[in-house]
Amino acid sequence: MDFFTALRDELDTQQRLQKLYTHRLASMPEGTLWTKRRKDGNQYYLKLSHSPPKYLSKKSDKKLISQLESKHFLIRNLSRINHNIPLLSELSSSYLPLFTDTICEPVDFTESENPAYPEALIFNTHFGLKVRSKSEAMIADALYTFQVPQLYEHKLVLADSFGQPYDVYPDFTIPLPDGSYIYWEHKGLMSDPKYRKRNAWKEELYFINGIYPPKNLIFTMDGPHQEFNVQDIHRIIKGSILPRLGRL
Repeated sequence: MDFFTALRDELDTQQRLQKLYTHRLASMPEGTLWTKRRKDGNQYYLKLSHSPPKYLSKKSDKKLISQLESKHFLIRNLSRINHNIPLLSELSSSYLPLFTDTICEPVDFTESENPAYPEALIFNTHFGLKVRSKSEAMIADALYTFQVPQLYEHKLVLADSFGQPYDVYPDFTIPLPDGSYIYWEHKGLMSDPKYRKRNAWKEELYFINGIYPPKNLIFTMDGPHQEFNVQDIHRIIKGSILPRLGRL
């Protein structure tokens, strides 16, 4: 198992434990367990807020003592889990796996051919390509990391249902060994009605010309709170692109 897989497994495990422990704590009795160590054995007390400690009998209060001990364990570990999850999530989002090839060949890429709004190309990738959004930079960097050739906003001429040609510029065009292409569109402004309308028109144009998922088109988008990250991109590349490049 590689480090990235182990990291993701650990994050998934701690997220499951977070839900489980939180659920269990909700059914635990109130208060905390105080333990007083004595030569003849431990004495246990129940401490409630704003109340003096209450003595607990090892015999008659055995179940309550056990529950409070479990509660103490859950609280201690949940505190660590709550600390670990953001760190694991950040690391898994930014971690880049090493190349597995013996020799890393240069990766082909081209700059935008889209004449519209060149001033919007302000986001830098790690390898020198300028793109229009942070999410596009993440996709471009991930493609480069996996040595996937990419054409950014490469001109594509498509005809509508009446035969009228239109120039479109897919966010990413990925050439395949058999001469075909995979197109990757990232929808970053779905909160904008004009953007959604143009995006729907573009999707229809793709479909008319035989470009649709999962055949040769990938759609991704930012969530309402920017829920889009590197591990999502890696899963897409590993599942939908590398096999088509003959690299499983």
